[in-house]
Amino acid sequence: TKLAGVRGAALAMVEGEPKRLGVMLGHLGASACAGAGGAAQADVCEDVVADVAEGVGTIVLNRPKALNALSGRMCREIERHIRAWASPSSGVRLAVVRASAGGRAFSAGGDVKDCSLDGRAGGEGPDAQFRAEYELMHWIRASPVPQVAFMDGITMGCGAGLAINGSYRVATERTVFAMPETSIGFFPDVGANWWLPRVTQPGAGLYVALTGNRLNASDLVHLGLATHFVASARLEALETSLRRVNSPQGAS
Repeated sequence: TKLAGVRGAALAMVEGEPKRLGVMLGHLGASACAGAGGAAQADVCEDVVADVAEGVGTIVLNRPKALNALSGRMCREIERHIRAWASPSSGVRLAVVRASAGGRAFSAGGDVKDCSLDGRAGGEGPDAQFRAEYELMHWIRASPVPQVAFMDGITMGCGAGLAINGSYRVATERTVFAMPETSIGFFPDVGANWWLPRVTQPGAGLYVALTGNRLNASDLVHLGLATHFVASARLEALETSLRRVNSPQGAS
């Protein structure tokens, strides 16, 4: 189809111009949540760690060497938890999405490189990757459980969608935000064609979409893409407070 052709062209450009993409190709090695052709086949997705405590469901992106680039299987694993927590029987009142400690990124985006290599090896390929990303964005927006994302570090592409489609988006002094898809001949996706036109400054969303320029925390708050600013060093305390106020005792 025409869309598949666009995707294929984008992937070809990724493979041919690694220097141009910079951060987008900082995806080092195969994901531990790789698809059928990837290096890992275990049912447990080591790159996504989730738990529930005191009424808060926490999802930790645990692939720091690859800047938490999201493979299709990682997206499906996150979606699995988001959907499970949407049930009242889960006891989850709030979802928190963050990166593991010590890394440079919240998420640098979808793992385009791994997706291409996986497809060539007979695995899922780009169509399954895009479907997994888009379905995850749908369930984040559809879930009755509010989501808080800690955008601490590089937050781009699919990683931006993972954060912005949620209810609350926390920026820090380390946040570097962009939708750089136009640099590979693609368009800002993962919900960006809905939320970029709705930023608080007219025309700013179009600028972000067409240029792929990077935004900092001040920019994000000014545009309404970030709902809060919290210093990076205080995120752990914030998460503890969120657990306390959303626990059965705190909520009562």
